[in-house]
Amino acid sequence: MKIKILFAAFAGLVVGAVAAWMLAAHITGKVFSNQYLTSVMDQANVALHVRAGKQTALVTVIETRLPEYVLQIDKDFRSNAGSTNALWMVKAYYERNKIVIPSEIKGILDSLPPKPPTACQIRLRALDESSTTNAKAAGATK
Repeated sequence: MKIKILFAAFAGLVVGAVAAWMLAAHITGKVFSNQYLTSVMDQANVALHVRAGKQTALVTVIETRLPEYVLQIDKDFRSNAGSTNALWMVKAYYERNKIVIPSEIKGILDSLPPKPPTACQIRLRALDESSTTNAKAAGATK
């Protein structure tokens, strides 16, 4: 009798663990796939606007939304390791374009570590390199 109860408890534990693992894998996979698909749509939207010559309108929309994004990251995603990367990229955007950081997010961006994370440094270096390459190409064609 004890063996049957012990076996039933063990079987229930195994079935529960497998079910929980499958559910977690399904939810995680679904979240990742939704995030990826949204990212692809966003990139296609940016490309469509640039190709249509509407990059100025697109930048205006993005700049308007940046403070909202920063506030949302600070409120809901600060425990995520990537939050510092995202916030540093926003800060770099404002600094490199000599745009005054809106007062509602200035404190958040000013509280970042003094040096950007490696991921941000790589992206900013790549941007600098492509800018100089494009400038040299434009100079050569004139």
